[in-house]
Amino acid sequence: MEKEIIISKPDMDRFNEMSEPYKKVLANDVHGLAAIYSGNPDALFNPITARIDTIFHIAAYGGHEEVLRVLLRMVQPPKKAEVLKVKNIYGNTILHEVATTTQVNAARLLMEEVLPGNDNWQREEILGAQNKLGETPLFRAAEYSCKMMVEYLATAIGRTGNLESHYRRNDGTSILHIAVIGQKFDTAIWLLGKSPELATYTDKNGNTSLHLLASMASAFKSSSPTKGIFKELIYHCLPSDSRKEEGTNELTKNRQNRDLEQGEQSRGLNQQDYCKGWKMIVQIWKQKKMHESAVKLAKLLVETDASWFEPHEPEEDDTVIMERKEEEKEETSESNATANTKRSPEPDTPLLIATKTGIVEIVNEILTKYPQAVYHIGTNGRNILHVAIMNRQYKVFNVVKNIKEAKRLVRGIDNHGCTILHYAAKTKYYHGGTKPTPALKLQQELTWFEEIKNQMPSHFIMHLNKRDTTADQLFKDNHLDLLKTAQEWVKTTSRSCSTVAILVATVVFTAAYTAPGGFLQNGRPILLEQPLYSFFTVMDVAGLASSLTSVVIFLSILTSSLEFEDFHHRLPRNLSLGFTFLFFSVTSTMMTFTATILLLVHLEKKWTATLTYAAAFLPICIFALFQFPLYYQYFVAAVKSILDFLRSNLPVIIRTIIDLIIRNWVLICTLCSSHFGFACKMFARFYEIIRYRWSAHSPRKASLLVFHLDGRCQPSELLDLSGDFLSILTSSLEIEDFCHRLPRSLSLGFTFLFFSVPSTMLTFTATILLLVHLEKRWTATLTYAAAFLPICVFAMFQFPLYYQYFVAAVDSVFDFLRKNLPGNSELIRIKNDY
Repeated sequence: MEKEIIISKPDMDRFNEMSEPYKKVLANDVHGLAAIYSGNPDALFNPITARIDTIFHIAAYGGHEEVLRVLLRMVQPPKKAEVLKVKNIYGNTILHEVATTTQVNAARLLMEEVLPGNDNWQREEILGAQNKLGETPLFRAAEYSCKMMVEYLATAIGRTGNLESHYRRNDGTSILHIAVIGQKFDTAIWLLGKSPELATYTDKNGNTSLHLLASMASAFKSSSPTKGIFKELIYHCLPSDSRKEEGTNELTKNRQNRDLEQGEQSRGLNQQDYCKGWKMIVQIWKQKKMHESAVKLAKLLVETDASWFEPHEPEEDDTVIMERKEEEKEETSESNATANTKRSPEPDTPLLIATKTGIVEIVNEILTKYPQAVYHIGTNGRNILHVAIMNRQYKVFNVVKNIKEAKRLVRGIDNHGCTILHYAAKTKYYHGGTKPTPALKLQQELTWFEEIKNQMPSHFIMHLNKRDTTADQLFKDNHLDLLKTAQEWVKTTSRSCSTVAILVATVVFTAAYTAPGGFLQNGRPILLEQPLYSFFTVMDVAGLASSLTSVVIFLSILTSSLEFEDFHHRLPRNLSLGFTFLFFSVTSTMMTFTATILLLVHLEKKWTATLTYAAAFLPICIFALFQFPLYYQYFVAAVKSILDFLRSNLPVIIRTIIDLIIRNWVLICTLCSSHFGFACKMFARFYEIIRYRWSAHSPRKASLLVFHLDGRCQPSELLDLSGDFLSILTSSLEIEDFCHRLPRSLSLGFTFLFFSVPSTMLTFTATILLLVHLEKRWTATLTYAAAFLPICVFAMFQFPLYYQYFVAAVDSVFDFLRKNLPGNSELIRIKNDY
């Protein structure tokens, strides 16, 4: 038979006896505690929690000074010394618990009430009591409490004992280590002032306090920037920590001690008193003070740091290797497997750790104090540039590359045969970058790779690492997944935006037919004399032109190859332009609707009109609020790429144009003389048409003619277009098809497609010219220019692709004719001339 399990009935009386005083301590109920323990003072030493905490432990941990005072009065004088010797399950005394709070008065109460007189031996015993980790109350205060608590306990220890016995716990961690780990930087600075030798203490892993500080990215401004322009502005406007260091002024120190002893605070207003109720400002201020304290601590710790002087000779010298032997490859693959298990890839000195985490303050401080530290090489043969590039620490890289002594570092090769360009190609430590979308992330990686390549000697670009790979090959292999993600995102976004743009174009095109107020029998708008009607017309035309332009741009993106090179400059720039025109078209459409409401709605009461007009403008504000961040990212990326392109290529472009003019000036003059008369006639005819459109107020016959011409030619083009592309879709798509037939069919399909789209745009333009009635010439000029904008943009963006397919088709036709017709030499001459 199975053994019967008997569950004992819990002792509810014991639970109530433990929970009642616990609740009263948390509620700071002094009278309730006095009622419980006044008849039985010995019960004060009984545990009331599962951690074997007494009522004194709970009161001390909560910093309840008044509760401690009342409880100590109930303890008989012979047993008062025992109060500070009682330990819980972790070996913590009451002084250990109160040391974790900021209540210095509570610690002073325990020391003066429990240990009166000059019993130095007993004071030393209680202050030096260790818990199971080997921590004294002073050690615990450095980890959890404030600087004032550490000062008080250190002063009390200094009167009776030796401070150095409190500086380490059982695992070798020093009191300075624990203060840095707890980010109590003010305490750490004070401890260093008290005992400067603490800066050289190492833990069981051989790390100094500077090692730990260099790994805390959140403690420094450069590696944890404030997010948001508004928060950044508040951060810079807030004053620095202007509090004077305690102890520098004896009068101030005595006054602070007197206030502390009496439980009072100075009546002077603190700076933070003005920020109460503004939690965000207080949080930013605390962050700024922490940053300043961390920088001050780093300066003190760098004074004694010599870790950068440890020499580590790299396995390879700065020699370019274009080909490796097969035996070397085999040895490398075997040695890498064992080396990866033995060596840690993490930087092992404060300089390289700060480089990895992006703490520019520590890097600057070390390189300013010890300029020769820039040549430090880690255990794996990496220098500071390798580490900065590998972890995408752009700020550190910019600091180091501007140092004259660091020019030799770009030739550094680590133990795996990798240059800094190989590390720019690796994504092992890449965490997504700082950009929001895959396309911008890939652009950031391409720009980063290009910048590193420009810093290197040209012959180092083709260097092979020990896996027989160049940096370019490594970049493409490691970024293939990001490329696929970016391609899918660009295609999806372009399709979605094209759909939205077409919908907007349809809406604004319809709005042009249904003008607010309607038309007279002669086609003149009824509300033409209203000032808002011109605004309505301009916004409608702008919406139509910008929406069609965005469709053209997104179409050019969809028809591009979407390779690595496209994501460097062209695609982000086109996306930025597409988003710009799309956002402008949506905004123009909303403004058109707003103008329509203002034209049609007539309200007598002012408050009703105000609410109606505010509601009319609400969509515009919401759209700007939600869509501006994404547009801003792409706009900034596009502007940067354009500026970089102009900065690097503008002198070359200007020199090329001048050189072409000088070389071909005879041909240019001939062309100008032969076509000058024709050009003048065309310009005069165009001017007459524009002048006619300005002066006429009835439906235009010229515009109507363009409308009919485009309407007649467009269906046949669409039929040819559908036939060409349908033939491609139904083909077998074998290798032979790609030789001649498919490029030729694609060229014809693109030709008809490109011709049908401008025809459609011209139809829209003609409609605008027919319906738009504007009195002012400058308004009409801008409107007509906007109407022709989509056609110009379409030609500019789509012509390169069409040109490539057209040339391929013409080449295939010439090849076919050369093989099948006589007179090949004449065909070859014609093809070469072409």
